[in-house]
Amino acid sequence: MEPEYYSHYPPLGLLKLAAFHRYQGDTVELVKGQKRPLRKPDRVYITSLFTYAWKPVHRAVRYYKKLFPDAPVSLGGIYASLLPDHAATSGADRIHQGLVDEAEGFMPDYDLVPEWDGSIMFASRGCIRRCGFCSVPKLEGQPSALKYSIRHLIYPGHPRSENCCHQRHHTRVILWDNNILGNPNWRALFDELAELGMITDFNQGLDARLVTEEVAKKISRIRMEVIRVAYDYHGIGPFVERAIRLLKDAGISPRKITSYALFNYQDDPEDFFERVRDLLNWGAVSYPMKFEPLASTEKNRFVSPKWDREELEMVAKARRVIGYAGAFPPYEGLVDKFNRAKGFQEAFELREKPKMKAPDYLRKQDMEINGGLGFDTSPKTLADHLSPDWREASTLREEQKQLGE
Repeated sequence: MEPEYYSHYPPLGLLKLAAFHRYQGDTVELVKGQKRPLRKPDRVYITSLFTYAWKPVHRAVRYYKKLFPDAPVSLGGIYASLLPDHAATSGADRIHQGLVDEAEGFMPDYDLVPEWDGSIMFASRGCIRRCGFCSVPKLEGQPSALKYSIRHLIYPGHPRSENCCHQRHHTRVILWDNNILGNPNWRALFDELAELGMITDFNQGLDARLVTEEVAKKISRIRMEVIRVAYDYHGIGPFVERAIRLLKDAGISPRKITSYALFNYQDDPEDFFERVRDLLNWGAVSYPMKFEPLASTEKNRFVSPKWDREELEMVAKARRVIGYAGAFPPYEGLVDKFNRAKGFQEAFELREKPKMKAPDYLRKQDMEINGGLGFDTSPKTLADHLSPDWREASTLREEQKQLGE
């Protein structure tokens, strides 16, 4: 059961559990929200997404506990893994943290989502980095579960996959690897993707520090609508600039290159402005990524010490008015505006919205990240909703140690 929160993707964990149970001879049903299934279940699995989307999760647990009091309810997913004590207040019989090992090796049961046409997969788990703003170190840890081939994970039946058959096949490969370039299997994977010729999306982005001429050339042979990197702090600026240049030199259109720009973390508005300006001048699309604490139970409440709510609202309005689908593409007018600006305030002043349509992939990306919602400008704070370990982890000293690695 998937709660009633917004997600562009099907619930991958539940689909793997479904495949595992069908392998054991069980009957499986997938429902979205509080709906009565066709049959009375012997067991209920409920997934969760981000910590701030906990309310629909609790509603779902209460609904199915009341509807089927004899069926044990297991709650897992990101929220349950990051805030297990909070998740336990939902009333679920069991809180599962992390992955379900016995189901991890199964291809997701895509028969339950026939309208979906993309094969989602991990060619690796974990990440070589330990960024303080990221949940991956807590959820997955160091790199593991490396795969040197993903053909068997493509839903039947792409003509070049091992599962070719007469069923409607998926048209896309979506990789959720957190840092594939940090692992030794990336060459074999990239070569296989080029051979398959399917549209490929490295959805979590590529580490700009690891983009070399060889990487760029291999990427140019893969069918990709967008290539994502991240410019999270000034220290990696030279690597981001080099990655963009190498990708362009390999024949990739700069309009396909999107770089996330983290803000409201340990930066300040001027730092953020400079990074957005850099990306525009390098010819890439800049996508502002507003920081949310890992333990946040309410979205858009947190304001970091170096920002204020008015400045955050300026970014939100600029994304709606002078941006496109939440991003700042390197159009001549925007590049000129940021180059003429003396600082953050001038750069993010509002102008009349240009009558231009946002690229389709940017609109989809904004829906994936924000669910199509704008920034909440409520004066409330998040202090009462943060766990003690987050307050400790968010100190500047801790982050400075990480940046020095």
